[in-house]
Parts: sequence; C-alpha cells; structure tokens
Amino acid sequence: MLFCSIKNIEDFGKASALAFGVELRLDLFETIDLGKIKALLQNRQEPVLFTVRKSSQGGGFLGSESEREKTIEKLFALEPDFFDLEYDMDQTCIQKMSSSHKNVKIICSYHNFEKTPHNLPEILASMQKPFFYGYKFSCLANSSLDGMRMLLFIRKCTSEGKRVSGMCMGEKGQFTRVLGKVYGSFMTYASMDAKSSLAPGQLPAHEMFEVYQYKNITASTCIYGLIGGSTAASLSHFIHNRVMKAFDLHSIYVKIDLVPEELGEFFSLAKDLGVRGLSVTMPLKESVISFLDEIDMEAKKIGAVNTISFQNGKSKGFNTDGKGALDAIEEHGLIRGKKVVILGAGGAAKAIAYVALQRGASVTILNRSVGKALTLASQFGQRGGGLEQIEEEYKLKYDVLVNCTPNPLPISPEYILSSAVIMETKNVPKETELLIDAKKKGAKVVYGYEMLSRQAVLQEEIWFKEKIVKSEISELIFSEVLSHL
Repeated sequence: MLFCSIKNIEDFGKASALAFGVELRLDLFETIDLGKIKALLQNRQEPVLFTVRKSSQGGGFLGSESEREKTIEKLFALEPDFFDLEYDMDQTCIQKMSSSHKNVKIICSYHNFEKTPHNLPEILASMQKPFFYGYKFSCLANSSLDGMRMLLFIRKCTSEGKRVSGMCMGEKGQFTRVLGKVYGSFMTYASMDAKSSLAPGQLPAHEMFEVYQYKNITASTCIYGLIGGSTAASLSHFIHNRVMKAFDLHSIYVKIDLVPEELGEFFSLAKDLGVRGLSVTMPLKESVISFLDEIDMEAKKIGAVNTISFQNGKSKGFNTDGKGALDAIEEHGLIRGKKVVILGAGGAAKAIAYVALQRGASVTILNRSVGKALTLASQFGQRGGGLEQIEEEYKLKYDVLVNCTPNPLPISPEYILSSAVIMETKNVPKETELLIDAKKKGAKVVYGYEMLSRQAVLQEEIWFKEKIVKSEISELIFSEVLSHL
C-alpha cells in the first residue's frame, strides 16, 4: 500500500486522489483540530494513517513525551485505519490504546538517520509484540549496498510470514521505495509533488505510479536498473520504464549509485535479489568487466561494458554505446573513409572509436591526459595526443568531432569546422556550448539524446529479444527522451 504523506489537512483531498492511502503527519501540523480531523475521517474513501513523530525519531512534535502520549490517546479515539508508533514508546501506553481501539492497526516503526544497521533481524525481534499489526523500518543509506541489504531483509521477513515494511532514506536508498513491494514490503510512502517531500529520498506519488507503475508491481516483477557514479541526472528510468509499460513486460527499472569499490558486493547482492539486467554508466564501464561471468566479443575488444544481462545465474556484458553513437552520426552520411576525432579516452570513447573503425573510418583520440589518449589510440592502431592537438586536426580537416569528455566545451570554438559533423555524448543539457558554437558555424550537430535513444533500443533488444518490436520502441524511446529535455 502506498501512502501519500501530508502536513496539513487542506491537502487531504488531493493526496487521496494520488495514492491508496493518506498519512497525516500530525506532528508537522500547525494545529491539531480534532473536530476537523473527525469530519475528514467520517467522509474518507481511502485508508488513513496517523503519525505523531517525536523529534528523536525525526519528527516535529515539540512537546514532552507525556504531552505527546496524551495527544496520541485523543487521536486514537477518532479511530483512524492505521497509527504509526515508535518502537521505543512506552509499551504499557501502547497496549492500553490497542485494547481500547481494536479496529486501529498499529504500525511499530524504527528510524535510523545515521545508517542502515547490519542487525535488522535482531532489532525486529526486540520490537515484536502481539498488539502490533506490522513493522516499519526506515534507515539512512550511506551506500546503495545498504538499500540492497534492506531488500534482502524484507524478503526474508516475508518468507517467514512477518508483515514488515522497509525502505532506505536518501538518494542512495531511493530505489528501495520502488522495489520494496517486489520483496513483500507491505507499505511505502510518497509525497504530493517534488517540493513537498517529508522524508529524504521520498518520491512524488505521480512518479511512483506513472513512471514506475507501482500499482502493477508484484512479487514476479523483473528488476532492471542503471548503475553508475552519479545517476541523478540520467533519463534512463523514464526511457526503459516507458518501454516496459508499453509492451507489458512486467518489469521495472531503477537507478542505483555505485563506486567501483562496491562492485564485488553489489554483484553478489544483485544475483541474490534476482536482478535481470543493468545499464552501466561512468565510472564503471571498464571496472565492471572483471566481475562478469561472460563478455560479448565486441565488448571485450572495446574494453568497456554498458549493458549487462543476467540469465541462469550468469552475468554477461555487452556494449551498445558505439553502435548507438555511430548510427546517430550516420544519419548525416556514411562514415567510411572519414576522419573522426574523439575528445576523451573513457568507456564511451573506446566504444565509439571501435565501431567507427569497424565502419571504415580513421580515428584520432585526444584527451586532457595525453598518456590515456596514446594508450587508447595504440590499442586500435590509431593516432592520439593531448587536446591541444585539435589545432593540427583542424588543419587536416576532420569530418566528425565527438565529445566524450564531461567538459561542455573542451576545445576553443575556433577549431570547430563548419563542414564537419559535431557530436555531443552527454544528453543533459541538450544544448551544450560545443553544439551551440557548432550551429553558429553552420556545422551539422548530433545531440547526446540521439545516441542515448539508439543505444537504449539496442539494450532492450538484448534484454527482451522477441518480446519487443524494434521499430515501435525506437519511436517510443525518442518521444520519451524529448519530452524530458
């Protein structure tokens, strides 16, 4: 069940229309008007959850514990559907209210704003009492691994017949708010909109339902996702969830932040949780390879992976970056016999260089770190150098320039050729300084979203094969990407 959390009674109608239930964060109300709340409950159509959170558990109630207990007792008399009470509240007081109001389902909650403890089962055991309907855990994720451990905890509780809800706070735990339902988490929370979040990492209700299709998530929903160093700006969750919805693929796609040092534990947890497929972004495209069971021949030659498929307990890596980029470039003409200059020497640069060579182009790699440029260039038997070498390439009249660096303008605009095709691999922002200057010069431009869209189509083919129609998802993905730029 998804509750939309509100901090004033005026938002009740809107919140009711957005979710399955409404949580009244009464500790955040300016005033608690029992008469208005009673009238609201009498006319409700959705379940209502009361919360009067104390400050030590992240709440806004400013009175003493004795005053809070008296307030809670008065609110119990209104008979809400659910009442959230902290695990460390006086048990005698809770038992008394439970006995007097048997129709109110009491949720015993545990919050930790510093970490996700490793002893969650022991904490749950200490909380269990016969008068609690269920248990809620909300802990800060210091890494995405904390979120994955939370999901394993929920799955174990569900298998043991325990009614437990679990989620991790913060951006690194945000995916647990979506995926918890797959593993049996019986409730979660959302905000009315992006500006009214009442907990770190809480998603808007419309995003939970429209993007992640929360209503349709079940224990058999397949899990896909994006892993990378900073996934917040990525549009991948919009793209892939749109396809999964359109083709009724019973799958969900989330974003998971990781650093290279976490990959070993991540893959162990991912296999345990039954993850089916992953997109990979920087800085993991190269480091991820050593953790895979198999690597596609093309990805092996490139030395970078941006797509992973899990089948029969085995992980296999692929690379769709290069094909996606070159397909976009070749909308302006075939690349055979052309001179391509690539700025950058990371995973995307490797993939684009490899496919450009396969299609008959010559390639020059330029990078801020000359050593990395020379290493990559020698790997493919091509030329390399520092970014300052762009002056020489300009004089040689390159045909295609591809920016694979994070810098929106890595070269001086004077070295942009009006006769060339200029490509940006970043998709946000849509108009980078490089592309703006290229258009001023009259050059043809290729946007980052064009590469993103094409490589995403190829990823969907790897994951779902005959379940999708390529021509249909291509149109769908381009439409979805453009709607967010």
